[in-house]
Amino acid sequence: MTRQLAIALLCAVMTLSASPEPRAQTKLNGTQKMKQFSPHPGTIRMIDEGDGSVRMAHAENTPERHRFVYLDKDGREVEAAAGAVERVPIVEVRMTPTDGNGRVVPKDRAQLIRIREFGPEGRLLRSTTMTANMPPVQQ
Repeated sequence: MTRQLAIALLCAVMTLSASPEPRAQTKLNGTQKMKQFSPHPGTIRMIDEGDGSVRMAHAENTPERHRFVYLDKDGREVEAAAGAVERVPIVEVRMTPTDGNGRVVPKDRAQLIRIREFGPEGRLLRSTTMTANMPPVQQ
């Protein structure tokens, strides 16, 4: 994977292709009932630890998969709202480019880039690590 592709992944969080709010279905007493999740608080703080920059992205201008993480009854991430019992808004994204020895460097010199997505109260939701020659690995 090139560094440009890694940077593009972070930029994808800020794209302008919003999608409608989904609803999750849950079973109650053998019947289907629609569950409405709470809305996103409104903004996502984007932090690039390589250059210290901070941006605010409007949640409504961000794709659904970069706005929320859906969790099942066991706390595991699921793709669709239909299988979720909880929808946690992503409120902060931190990108940390390092030189391979743990030192933070500018993105264009990075050997590793870690992207961490956080929910309210600093709750870690997802962590993705990329290298120059390997695809992203979600942790």
